[in-house]
Amino acid sequence: MVVPGIVLFITGICYYRYTQDAPNGNFEDLRARGELPQANGDSGAGQTFLAAAKDIRVWALFVVYAICFGVELTINNIAAIYFFDHFDLTLATAGMIAGLFGLMNIFARTMGGIFSDLFAKQGGLKGRVRWLFIALVCEGIALVAFSQMHVLSYAIGIMLVFSLFVQMAEGATYGVVPFINKKALGAVAGIVAPAATWAPWQPPSSFARNPSPTSRDCSTSA
Repeated sequence: MVVPGIVLFITGICYYRYTQDAPNGNFEDLRARGELPQANGDSGAGQTFLAAAKDIRVWALFVVYAICFGVELTINNIAAIYFFDHFDLTLATAGMIAGLFGLMNIFARTMGGIFSDLFAKQGGLKGRVRWLFIALVCEGIALVAFSQMHVLSYAIGIMLVFSLFVQMAEGATYGVVPFINKKALGAVAGIVAPAATWAPWQPPSSFARNPSPTSRDCSTSA
């Protein structure tokens, strides 16, 4: 745990030093240019949070992020069990296959943001929203297709496609977040980000042939 701790500490310093607060600059510079109100009782943290909380678009993104990132967390929890039960694999093999779902994070979420920028060049914020809609629809179609796979190789392939769109939808969501309320960007991001932990998803019944991972003798995984 020492090495990850050191890496996170260094990353935090780099993030603080080399990133900016908003797409159009740091808050201090924006206030100096008159593009952002001074932080006081009328426009401080409490007021900006209330402004974000009153915006229905923020809560729409909250639901959207639950649909994509919440689904990712759910699949991360149950994928190994699903492959173990449904395809009679060992726990080790099922775990390795399930790990491919999260491995797509290496590039898929970034791709979601890149496509969001490309759509924005043609349609602005509406273009970003249009791409987010496409990613979510494709995510849903891929999930339905994955749940119907009974051949291991097909299931793995469709799972990767499903993972691709899940994580691109996450990137697409945060392609929209900075443009909802630029004066309350931190509050908007803070409301949207925890959505996944509130997602009321339960493992779908179609994902489990047996009621629990102990339904088959786990000694077969040895």
